Formats: sequence, C-alpha cells, structure tokens
Amino acid sequence: MGDVVAVVSETSLEDFTGPEAEARTKSIEWLGPRALRHEQVIERVAASSPVLPVRLGTLFSSEESLGRLVARNHETIVAFLDRVAGQEEWAVKGYVQRELAIDARVKATMASSPSAPSASQGMRYMQQKRMIAQAEASLQAWLQETANRLWSELKAVSSSAVERSILPNSEGQPFGEMIFNWAVLVPAADVPRLHALVARFDEELRPAGVTLRESGAWPPYSFAPPLGEP
Repeated sequence: MGDVVAVVSETSLEDFTGPEAEARTKSIEWLGPRALRHEQVIERVAASSPVLPVRLGTLFSSEESLGRLVARNHETIVAFLDRVAGQEEWAVKGYVQRELAIDARVKATMASSPSAPSASQGMRYMQQKRMIAQAEASLQAWLQETANRLWSELKAVSSSAVERSILPNSEGQPFGEMIFNWAVLVPAADVPRLHALVARFDEELRPAGVTLRESGAWPPYSFAPPLGEP
C-alpha cells in the first residue's frame, strides 16, 4: 500500500453477522474484551507512528477489499496522518452540580447586597426566595458564557477542537450533570499548556459548582475522517 500501512487481524465473519450478531454486540461480556483488544492495538501503533483509528467491527472480506479502500482514500489518509503527527487527542469535560451552583450564586448576591438590619424575618425570607429564582433563571446563561470562554482559550492551545455528544449521568459519578464534552488535538509540546489551562479554570469554577475533567492522551478518534464502506 505504498507509504500507508494497515494493521489488521483475522476474525470470524460469523461473530459480526447473522441473526445472533446484534445480541452479541450488545453484550458487554462479549464486546468488552474485543473492544479492549482493539484499543490496545491502536494505542500500541500510536506510540510509534501517527495513526488513523477505525471503529471496532470494521470488516474486510479480503486483503484486496482493504487495498481498494486504502487506494480510494489514499490522499485523505496521508493528509490525516501528516496532520496528526506529533499531536495528541485529549478529552475535556465539564460538569455542574446545579444545587451547589445555585447556592453559590445566591450567596454571591447576598454578599453584594445584604439585607438591611431592620428588615423583618419575613422580608429576608422573600428576598432569599427571589434570589434563588434569579439564580436559577440566570444559571444556564452563565454556564454557556463560561463554556464559551473556556472553548476560546482551548482553541488557542490546540490545532483543532470538536464538540462531542453529552453523555448521560452514570451511576456513582460524583461530578454532576455533564454540560460539555470536547475533544482537542494538541501538539505534544503544548500539552503542559493544556493541563495548566484546565487546572486554572477548574480551580476558578469549583466554588461555583462546576468541575472540569480531562483525560488522554488518546489516539485521534474524534478527528479521523470517514473512509466509506469497505
């Protein structure tokens, strides 16, 4: 395949086709070990060379069909490998604990406009209720503004950035509701800048009920171009 090398392994076609295939691919006991092996192979290749990862379950009926796909997409593949050489994919996720966030906004409002000493208990109660309502109403706009600010700074330290799907809350996950899920492609030399940026925002936002999490480095899954059907 010239200057492109494909890393493949043989598998049974029956594992991924036929009437029982759908049930198998939904079974974590069956799918988990295969997904882990798939990830390990990609990460091993990525440790020594740029890589274009393909999804688990990409099947070719023969070496010839693989060769045809590579030939059809040769320019796209080479351009992608050149683009990601010396770069790493990192995930940056943001979470909010809404009750904590609202409470923090109410406390900030109360600190900036304390009740008059002569205010009755009932009046102070009504003021607090209004503050809670205002905090709830303004929270989403503040979250969006905060996300936009972080997004802008992330793009300054990365060569590319994409938004990914918001994931539902998982049981036992302590950070709250996911509010953004991003992938950034970062030159290896700039990864320390990425870490410092995320740490700075996390320190700023935690008291306001927002937590940031980053993970990586990953093979560049989020930036891989589609190659069409085998």
